Formats: sequence, structure tokens, C-alpha cells
Amino acid sequence: MKEHKDYIDIMKGIGIILVVIGHTGNSFSGWIYSFHMGLFFWITGYTMALKPLPETKAFVVKKIKSIIFPLIGFWMISVMNQYIIIRKYNLSFELFDYIKGLLLGGHWLEITGNFPLWFLHLLFIAEILFYLEVKFLPRYFVILNGIIIALGTLKFQEIIQGRPIWHINALPVALVYMTIGFYTYKILKEKTASTSCGITLVMIGWYMSLTYGGNVAKINTIWYYIESIFSIMGIYVIARKCESIIKVEFIKHIGKMSLYIMGIHALITSFAGRFVQYIFDTIGFSSEFIRHMCAAGITVVLSYAVSKIYLNVKNTIKYRMTIKI
Repeated sequence: MKEHKDYIDIMKGIGIILVVIGHTGNSFSGWIYSFHMGLFFWITGYTMALKPLPETKAFVVKKIKSIIFPLIGFWMISVMNQYIIIRKYNLSFELFDYIKGLLLGGHWLEITGNFPLWFLHLLFIAEILFYLEVKFLPRYFVILNGIIIALGTLKFQEIIQGRPIWHINALPVALVYMTIGFYTYKILKEKTASTSCGITLVMIGWYMSLTYGGNVAKINTIWYYIESIFSIMGIYVIARKCESIIKVEFIKHIGKMSLYIMGIHALITSFAGRFVQYIFDTIGFSSEFIRHMCAAGITVVLSYAVSKIYLNVKNTIKYRMTIKI
């Protein structure tokens, strides 16, 4: 069986583009926030079902390398960026406050100017927990546990609110999406539907978000899961249909870089917004929606370019070190 699925990259590409659009702000932000993080957790569960799970030690080591190491790198870049800004305005710089952001995530990340890094803290914890659940527990228990967690999410988030350590109030939601993604593959395998069906599912999700809204840290109602799954499954169907279309190659590449774009886009969004605002003011154009979309587009392209350059340099250094050895 082919392990790498192009439609997964397409889904990640669509997801990270929507994340950036949501963070630049526009009239679709309510709908985007209703499912965009859930989409990535769903994908995580789905991809876990594609092949046999590795041994525990190998899995944990892999996740440390693929999530924690990049997190540390993104954090260092964020701290350096903030240090330059702080020096510019002669403000005090307390390194310990930034270290708390790296270790604890949550609201402690706000000082770094790169709050989206919370996702990586939570992703690491959620992946480890879900792996242990799937690896060592009966499958019927995994399903039952997912249902119980879904029903208990509201109460859990009433108790733990705001932006706590490791954004732990979103952990139940992450585990539910992983469970749904995992069993989507186990039950449907790679069956799909028509493009029109995918669009219809997305539209239903969008319409429901107008009534229920919510986000992974504050779902508001159990209907949140229903509305978000409509959008996620719609994107899944659309991605499957787009898999062989050459025009979506760029989205595939964006998807492959989604973790890196997630880690640095917040540092670029502000610049992109100011740049677009300056251009629009200069030419006398005032459409707020188009301004936000242009800022999002620039952010995605620049984040992708920076990520690509970093990986090329990293691979070159790694190759040269291998040659020397």
C-alpha cells in the first residue's frame, strides 16, 4: 500500500491556508475557527490508521524530532525577533518569561509574538496519548472513550478556561478528532464521494457555524463536533477529487510545509498586513476583505519560501556532514 497520500498534503495545504486567513481576520473567520485546528487533528488520526503503529520508543523519538525540535527552533526565532523589537524601543527583556512560553505554552506564549506555537505543544501531547490508546487498548474501547470524551468536553472546558498550560483545555477535542479521523479510514478505507457532495458538506458546516460557532478551546455546544465534521469531511472529499489535478501542486507543497508555516506565519502576518495596508492607502483602495486576503496570500508565500530555504540549507549541511564521515 502506498504510504504517502497526496490528498493528505492537499488537506494540510488547505488547512494551513485557512489558518493564515483566519489569523489575518475576515468575514469567514468564524467558520474557519470552527474546524481548522480540528482538521489537523483529524488528519493525524487518519494517518495513524494508514499503516501499522511503530514501537513506543521509536514513535516517541520520532515525535520529539518532528514536533519538539521544530518547536524549539520556532521559539528561538520568535525570541530573537522580539529581542530586536524590544531593543528598538528600549524595553526590558526578561528571558525567563520567554522560557516559560517554551516549557508551558498557553498564555505564556503571548509574549513571544508567536502564539500559534500552542498547537505544537498540544499536538505532541495528543499524539502520544492517542498512540498509547490505539496501541494498547481494544478498538471498541477507543471508540467508547472517544464518545465519552466528546460528551464531557463542555464540562472540562468549563473547569479549565482561557489559555492554560499546554492549551490543555483543547486536549479532549484533539483526541475526539483523532478518533474520528482514525476510524474514518478504518471504516471507509479510501472511499469518497463527488465534488458536489464535498462542497455541500462544506456549505452545511459553514451554515451551522453561523449558529453554533466555537473553536477547539471553547466549543460552546456539543453541536460543535457535528458542524466541524461536516466541514472536515467536505474538505476530505474535495481533496480526494483534486488529487490528480496538476493545478493543486502548489497546495500539495504548502501542505508538506504546513508545520513550518504554522510555526512562523505569525511573525510574518504583521509585516504582510502593514505592507498591504500601505499599498492600498497609496492607491486609494479600501476593500477590507481583499486587504485581508492579500495579506494572507503574502504570508503563506513568504512562510513557504522561508521554510523551503531553511530545509534546503539543513539538508545541504546534513549531506556534507555525511560525506565527511
